[in-house]
Amino acid sequence: MDAPPRPRAWIVALLLFGAALALYARTASFDFVAYDDPAYVRDNPHLAQGSGPVRGAG
Repeated sequence: MDAPPRPRAWIVALLLFGAALALYARTASFDFVAYDDPAYVRDNPHLAQGSGPVRGAG
């Protein structure tokens, strides 16, 4: 039987999560960068075919 995680491990995990959230929180207000999306995503024949289970669904 595994021992339950120590409270200290939870504190460290929450601190790391909070630091990452604080670091990237401002990016939620950034506009989407679409300078190359038409060429690399929309017009890409490999992506248009799909991949894996999506490939045969179209």
